Amino acid sequence: MIPQGDADRLLTNVLSMPPQFYPYLPLLKSALDIASPARIGVYDCLYVALAEREGCDLLTADDRLVRTLQPTFAFVTSLAALP
Repeated sequence: MIPQGDADRLLTNVLSMPPQFYPYLPLLKSALDIASPARIGVYDCLYVALAEREGCDLLTADDRLVRTLQPTFAFVTSLAALP
């Protein structure tokens, strides 16, 4: 829950950093290589491939994605694991 009075400041912070967009075509082969053996959608695996390429964590609420891929891709992190 956002404390009362903090919403304006937090919204300003979010809007001050526009999202970065990445082309998906360079990630498609890697995403397919991840998706096929795991039987997970290529769309979801595009995020995994991007996180792998960028060397960052992938935070997700998709428990199946975490259970299936975290043993191989340790950077796939469950949102539920956050404090």
